[in-house]
Amino acid sequence: IHNRVTCDGCGTFPLIGTRYRCSMCPNYDLCESCIDVAEKTPSPLHDPTHLFLRIAKNDPKHDSYPVVVNRCNAIHHGIVCDGCGVKDIRGYRYQCQSCPDLDFCEACEAKGVHDVSHPRIKISFPRSHPSN
Repeated sequence: IHNRVTCDGCGTFPLIGTRYRCSMCPNYDLCESCIDVAEKTPSPLHDPTHLFLRIAKNDPKHDSYPVVVNRCNAIHHGIVCDGCGVKDIRGYRYQCQSCPDLDFCEACEAKGVHDVSHPRIKISFPRSHPSN
């Protein structure tokens, strides 16, 4: 049983059995039944190109892994992803250090939409003022 985790596919709470955590979204989990359905019939609610982490058992250590932490409350207000155009990036924000004013959401960074040879800063928490 994965306490405090809801399946975003069917709404089951708590999530029982193997948990599938999207590695590219701030907070998206599926149960075993829903991951099987998602693999056969992609949903318009979630990008089918995203990779999932398989978490077989509930272990408190997993909750501290950065890719598992719920990051949906980390909202970078006023920042638009230059890869997909999403406004107010949620979760980790990646800022290119070679190009002026280029920011990417977690999914675009994971997909490599920008030159992978450019160094990035990974910004976990938004700054308190909108001029970040």
